[in-house]
Amino acid sequence: MIGTVSIIWALLAVAVVAAASPVLAGWTVALVEGQSASWWRPRSVRWTQVAGVAAVAVVLAVAAAPAQPRAAWLLLAAAGAVLSVVDVRTHRLPLPLTISLAAGEGLVLSVTALVDGDPGRLLRSAAAAVVVGAAWLCLVLAAPRSLGLGDVWVAALCAALLGWSGWSTVWAGQAAAWVLAVPLAAVIAATRPGQIGRHMPVPLGPAIIAGAVVAAAWL
Repeated sequence: MIGTVSIIWALLAVAVVAAASPVLAGWTVALVEGQSASWWRPRSVRWTQVAGVAAVAVVLAVAAAPAQPRAAWLLLAAAGAVLSVVDVRTHRLPLPLTISLAAGEGLVLSVTALVDGDPGRLLRSAAAAVVVGAAWLCLVLAAPRSLGLGDVWVAALCAALLGWSGWSTVWAGQAAAWVLAVPLAAVIAATRPGQIGRHMPVPLGPAIIAGAVVAAAWL
């Protein structure tokens, strides 16, 4: 059951991502258009673009409200919304934003571990990122036409967040990601029948991020 603190945090998280949605939408447009060098600069966007990114960010922020540490999951909800939309639109997880997100999450986890006086969790998070990242890298080498380095980075940083709670949560997040990828692939097959086949592009970024949120907050 969601506690009162989680409900209050969810409301605060919604307010934060809603306020940031114009900036997030600007990042999304820039990355979709391939403007990787200047993706972080503010730019004018249509209200429909803002609404689309805001909707994804709000869903992720609310779903992740019970997960710990809360600041790290709020950061994932905001940047993860951008990555999810970009991946669906372009089948890419741009490394400039992905690496920036990984650095931000590392900082949040490090500060949290320092404040809590619990370096063990930080070490476990780092180990989870290395193990899961290495596993995904092997998948990329085995199927380079279906996966990319962006998938490796996103899987590794989500594993780091899940590692804060424990190894069982890490494995649950991985399982949830692949389970959620199935209906996503089904939707793509239904809407783009001409692409059905062994190399049908399936954006795994949204599934990895959503799977991590589900595992951390609800499993």
